[in-house]
Amino acid sequence: MKRIYAYIFLALVIFSSGFAALTEYEKQQSLKNPLDPDAGCFGTGGSCSTVQFSQWGQFMGVSTATLGSIAFAIVALMWILYLTTNLSWAKHLFSLIFISHMGAALFALFFIYLQAFILKSWCKYCMVVDITAIVMAVAFIILRRKK
Repeated sequence: MKRIYAYIFLALVIFSSGFAALTEYEKQQSLKNPLDPDAGCFGTGGSCSTVQFSQWGQFMGVSTATLGSIAFAIVALMWILYLTTNLSWAKHLFSLIFISHMGAALFALFFIYLQAFILKSWCKYCMVVDITAIVMAVAFIILRRKK
């Protein structure tokens, strides 16, 4: 993969990590201001708080937004390591990055499904992260095939 593409992926991963953190911030703000839990959100019959406080808003007691932010930060660190090393295991690291992007896309599709068909509510920050994860996975597949 050309280095410029790797830097673009790194930037998008950092962007996604930031938006996942923003989602958690939005959730915390909803807890502090119960009179306006839907600030910055859109949807029919629901809100960001509906998404974030649903049974899918946490995994083992940890917010999915926090887990997403941590996961994207780990992938960002893998990209940085990949870009700064010439070691023989960099090829294996690249494969792990690929698997991480595919996993993120699968989670994104699942969360979009939940918002659309189960919760019938949309969180705009969640959607930014989900769509970015899917775009990165598709781009990664296309770039790998060009090799």
